[in-house]
Amino acid sequence: MLTKIQDLSNKYYLHVIFLFSFTSVIGSLYFSNVLMIEPCYLCWWQRIFMYPLFFLSAVSLIFKIRLQKLHVLALTIPGLLFALYHYLMQTFGLFKEFSTCTATSKPCDAVDVVYLGFITIPFLSLMAFIVINLIVISSVNFPTLQERLKK
Repeated sequence: MLTKIQDLSNKYYLHVIFLFSFTSVIGSLYFSNVLMIEPCYLCWWQRIFMYPLFFLSAVSLIFKIRLQKLHVLALTIPGLLFALYHYLMQTFGLFKEFSTCTATSKPCDAVDVVYLGFITIPFLSLMAFIVINLIVISSVNFPTLQERLKK
């Protein structure tokens, strides 16, 4: 069962990365250009890590080039950390003393959108980064115990 899941995630991981990064890019553009919600400093950092992922996965799918998983993780792990930091600051008021937002910019702890009482824009970003990380990690071919014992 685990090998079937691993085979599927290894075969289609690029499609899932494209789907989640495309949805994230469209969602962020919708919030900022349609709903006119100004992105804060931490939102920009999350976009910095998600937008290239969308373009890399799109180019990889179009030209049938295998996107290296290490390159994906190099973008998604920092993005995940920024999203987690932002969500914790916004929702629970943690780490406000380390806030990088200035008085002239939009405050990073401002809550513009809330769905179901806990889903905010940083939460959506955090979930996208988590799913992409899980897909990439689950598609890595780890040697089985039997393969290790043969060596």
